[in-house]
Formats: sequence, structure tokens, C-alpha cells
Amino acid sequence: MNRKEIILAILEIAEKQMTKEDRIRLEDVESHTDFFNKVAPASARYHCSHDFGLLEHTYNVMRAVLDHKLYRNKEEKSQLLFLAFVHDLGKLLKYEKVEKGTGYKGSDWEYKTSYNDVLDTFYLLGAYTEISYPEKMAIAYHHGGWTGDGIGNASFINQIGVFLHSADLIASHIEEK
Repeated sequence: MNRKEIILAILEIAEKQMTKEDRIRLEDVESHTDFFNKVAPASARYHCSHDFGLLEHTYNVMRAVLDHKLYRNKEEKSQLLFLAFVHDLGKLLKYEKVEKGTGYKGSDWEYKTSYNDVLDTFYLLGAYTEISYPEKMAIAYHHGGWTGDGIGNASFINQIGVFLHSADLIASHIEEK
């Protein structure tokens, strides 16, 4: 899919699968961050490490929520689709494009900040929309074991954290390989 097709697919998912409240939150975040126009990758060297890779990864995580039915009811599906849209938002602040092959470990991207992208996600979300404590915990633990604390803590805190972690894992380690 090209960038325009991905944007249209995300908007179609939002229109058909999300509650009005979550659609408004998604639209607020997108309009304030200009997310659809950011060139950012999902990672510097691994999954979706190309121009607009973050946009592609975001769509893939949203698709994983739907394709694998990673929710228990309509409201939770809507909430998880919103979280899938924003879970890596902080990466908009993390990377900058550099001369081909001169970036991090030979990639085309360099870290422009050493900050944690999860904290940057909270920073951006806090400026543009309301986000609940369980939603923050789902975002904080969406890498599961890679956070250092492990998936056990995420599942103890809330089930949406497990669902978001699963969708991110499916997207980054299966769909984007």
C-alpha cells in the first residue's frame, strides 16, 4: 500500500470500527501532530525502518487488533484501535533522516533525542487529548518483555495492555518481516 492508501484505510477503520468519542480523539491527535505527513520510521533499523514506516506500522497494529480480534467488546475494540493509533506517537520526536547509510548502525535514520519514546508519547497525548491511567499503562507496556519488567506486569495492570502488546508484536515481528 502507498501512503495515501494507508491513510484512507486508517480513516475507514476509524469511521467503521470506532466510537464517536475515540474517533474524535484520533482526529484531534492527528490534526495537532500532523501524523499523516510525518516521514518518521517505526524503528531506525528493524521493522518499517523506511520513510513513513511509522504510519505503516500504526496501520499494521490497528489491523492486528481487528484481524486477531484482540478485544472483548465493541467499546474495548474502539479503545484498542485508538491506542494502536497512538502507541508509538513519541517516535515522531525521536528520529531524523540522515544521508543514506550514515545513521544508527548503518541505517538512514539517527536518533535526535535520547528520550524514551513512551514518555514522548505521553507528552504529546497530554497536550492534545484525554488519556486514562489504564490506557497509559497499556502504552507503557506495549513492548511487553522488552520494557524490562515483562508482560506479567502488563497483564496484572490491565487486559488492554496484553491486547496492545499482542497487536504490536504481531505487526512488528510477523507482518513486517
